[in-house]
Amino acid sequence: MRGHYAGRPPSLNDCLRSVTCAAETARKIILTGQAKGYLELRQAPSDHRKKLVYPTPQCISEYEDHVDTFLRLSQELALIPSPAAG
Repeated sequence: MRGHYAGRPPSLNDCLRSVTCAAETARKIILTGQAKGYLELRQAPSDHRKKLVYPTPQCISEYEDHVDTFLRLSQELALIPSPAAG
């Protein structure tokens, strides 16, 4: 998502190089995300051989919903008084 918000989508190869699992596993995860409608692979304008990975509107919406929920819960938990030290 960092690439989306920075306006610099990563290439498929960038994604494969940045993970700690096997490249084939990462490729399967990306293709599954594409099949489920979370990711789009598009040709780079500068190099037709290079594929860029873009989140779909569905992916962006779900990601932002999760972040909003996390932030809201963090704020709510901060309001809960901690038990007195014993």
